[in-house]
Amino acid sequence: DSDKPALPAYFSTRRLYYVDYVVLDSHRKSMLKKMDYYVDGNDLDTPKMLSKNAFRDLFNRLMASPIKPKPYYDPGPWGGEWLKKVRKLPKDMINCAWSYDLIEPETSFEADLEGTILEFPFPVLNAFGGKKLLGKLGTKKKYAGQFPIRINYDDSYHGDDMALQSHPDDAYIGKHFNEPFRQDESYYLVDTAPGSKVYLGLKEETDYAEFRRLVERAEKDLIPFDHNQYVNSIPSKPGDLFLIPAGTIHGSGKGNTVLEISATTYRYTLHFYDYLRPGLDGNLRAIHSKEAFDVLDQARRTNWVLKNLKQKPRKVRGGKGWDEFLIGKRDDMFFEVRRLEFLSKVEEDTAGEFHLLIPVVGERITIEPRDSEGDPVEVPFSCLGVIPAAMGRYRIRSTKGDPCQVVKVIMAT
Repeated sequence: DSDKPALPAYFSTRRLYYVDYVVLDSHRKSMLKKMDYYVDGNDLDTPKMLSKNAFRDLFNRLMASPIKPKPYYDPGPWGGEWLKKVRKLPKDMINCAWSYDLIEPETSFEADLEGTILEFPFPVLNAFGGKKLLGKLGTKKKYAGQFPIRINYDDSYHGDDMALQSHPDDAYIGKHFNEPFRQDESYYLVDTAPGSKVYLGLKEETDYAEFRRLVERAEKDLIPFDHNQYVNSIPSKPGDLFLIPAGTIHGSGKGNTVLEISATTYRYTLHFYDYLRPGLDGNLRAIHSKEAFDVLDQARRTNWVLKNLKQKPRKVRGGKGWDEFLIGKRDDMFFEVRRLEFLSKVEEDTAGEFHLLIPVVGERITIEPRDSEGDPVEVPFSCLGVIPAAMGRYRIRSTKGDPCQVVKVIMAT
C-alpha cells in the first residue's frame, strides 16, 4: 500500500534478517537446483541472463579463483574519516563508521564472463559451492549452512568512542534468539591516532553493583557517568589484535581503524552505555542494559584480559623473505587470526579449508592460483580476498614490490 508510511530503518533491517533473508535463502537454494536460466537484474536497464550450463561453468571456475566481495558503507554517530580517504568514498558522506566487507546475507561480488561483468549475491556462491567454498570445518552442522565468519571495519579515526557493549554466548543466544552459534569478535588495529585505546573487560577494582546502578540510571533517567572509572582500556597501536569472546564488555575508542573479524551472528549487540548521544536521526540510540548484564562475564577484568585477550604473536612458519605468525586463538572461538609478513611473495595452501586475506601493509597484493585454472585477483590495501577451500595451492605476491603484511583468517582446528 503506497499510502502507508515506510517502515523505520531498524524495523526493516530486522524484518530482512528474521523473515525475508530466511525465506529467500531457502527459495534460492531450491531454485538453483531447478533453474534453466539465471538473470542478473542489478541493473534494471540492462538485465543479463545466462544459461544453467554457463552459470555452472562460471561458478566452477570461481571455486578455483580468489573472490573479492563488494563492500558497502554506513555512517554512524561515532564514525571517522579513514575509510572515506582510503576507499575514496564521496566527500559529502557525513562520515564512515562501518565498511561491511563480508557479511553473507548483505554481500555481493562481481564475476567476469567473457568480458561481461555480472553481480551475484554472496549466498548464491555459498549455495552453489558448499564444501568447495567452505571446506569441512566451515560446513559443520552448527553453522546451519551460513558462511561462519564476517569481516568489517569500524572506523573511529577522527571520530568518537563506540558504545560499550557485549554479545551473547551459546546458551543465551540459543535460548533467547534461536541462533545456532554465539557472537565472538576480534579487533585488529590497522591504523591508530595518538591517544587511541580499546575498551576491553572491567577494571580490577570495579564495583559491579555500582557500575550496574550507574548504567541503569543512565538508561532510565539520562544521567551520564564516567565510564572510564569502571571499564578497562588498553592503549592501541597498528598491528594489535584484541580477542573478544562472547560475554566480554568492549568497544573501540576514538582514533582507531578496526578490522573486525567475528562470527557471522552479528545482530546481537547489547549496549551498556552510549554516552547519551543521539544517533544520526537525532534520537538516542537503544540501550539494552538488562540483556547486556545478563550475558556479561564480570570475572573478565584487567589482569585476565591482558593475559588472555591480547596475545603475543607466535611464529608458526617461515622461509626466505617471509614469516607467518599466529596472533590470536582461543579454545572457545572457532576462528583464528594469523599474519603473513613478506618482502616479495609467499606460498600458501588451503589444505581443503577456506582462507580470508586482508592486506594491512603494502599497496596491494596479487593472489595467484597454482593448482587450478582459476583467475588471479588483485586485492588493494585494506580490502578482502576470499580463498575457496577447493583452490588448493596459491601464491600471494606483492603487486608493487613493496613489503606486505596480510591478515589471514582461518577456521580453528
